[in-house]
Amino acid sequence: MPSARVFSAIAVASTLVAGAATAGCTTAEPAPVTVVAAAPLADPPAAEAGFPSAATTGVPTGTVLTLWRGGDRLGGGDSRATGTTIVDGIACDVYDGFRFELEGDRQMRVVGPCVVVRNSWFSSTSDVSALLTQTESSGLLVVERSTFDGGPFHVRGVQGDFADLRVSDSAFFRFGNAAIEMNDRSATATLTVEGCYLFETTGWPRDQHVDGVQMDAGGAVVVRNTTILITPFGDPGGAEDYDYVSNSAIGVGATLGDIGTVLLEGNLLAGGGRLIYLQQKDYRFTGDVTVLDNVFDQRWYPAGAIWGPLHPDGLPEGLVWEGNRLGDGTPVDLAAALALSP
Repeated sequence: MPSARVFSAIAVASTLVAGAATAGCTTAEPAPVTVVAAAPLADPPAAEAGFPSAATTGVPTGTVLTLWRGGDRLGGGDSRATGTTIVDGIACDVYDGFRFELEGDRQMRVVGPCVVVRNSWFSSTSDVSALLTQTESSGLLVVERSTFDGGPFHVRGVQGDFADLRVSDSAFFRFGNAAIEMNDRSATATLTVEGCYLFETTGWPRDQHVDGVQMDAGGAVVVRNTTILITPFGDPGGAEDYDYVSNSAIGVGATLGDIGTVLLEGNLLAGGGRLIYLQQKDYRFTGDVTVLDNVFDQRWYPAGAIWGPLHPDGLPEGLVWEGNRLGDGTPVDLAAALALSP
């Protein structure tokens, strides 16, 4: 039979529970904290009419978002996901309407067979590799209408090295090394970027190479109907320091593995040392490479970038280059692109 002391403890505990219930206390998580989305930059540069802009991509200003209070992993049946959906026959965890304010060494890591992130905002105050990154255990990652601000250290937006990555209708600011990057050494994962707006300001750390979209290995890359504006020089004071130069709007180079099909279609591109790299290095392009109907914006340089629209070395055989033009309407065929790119 329990002692009098045990009965006394039970009575006290019962009284406390009853009192908590009377006071309306609960053991559930605290109420969600909401924040209102604001513009990451006061005056992002405009795009040519008909191309994605800061106003038409990412999380719209004034949208109410829920502050993320979970851990650093997304997917794998996470109970904090807002729901599930089916993409390509795969069950995907969906994260819709979150504000990810990352500090210290935090970056969001994707696990599980499929994750969809939409209408969400990522930012960081620290120097980490990427705001959102795949892991070796992750599958398909889909990003829709979201905003990425790399903050004072110009952190990468999305890194995908292990599985297919699709990014659409999203906005990227202050991303340094790359807004969106894939380096899949198995050359099977595909990268698709469509309907996005990418703008790199001055002030990135000097050791960053600065590309809008980058692939050094992968199964295929498609960049379509996307605005990519890369400030040519990094000095915030506007100095033309040739030791402080951005690399490209789109950098595709077979450096870490083979690269399959490449399609760059209908984009607005400006800035960087070169607008476009299509370079075979230690590995090769194994599929068709097509550059079609792009506009080389002249806001910074007459040829679009410091040294022209196309890096001339290591180009793949059979490169299809059609329908490209300067911002003033001047057609730029492949011969003209190379002539503009000493």
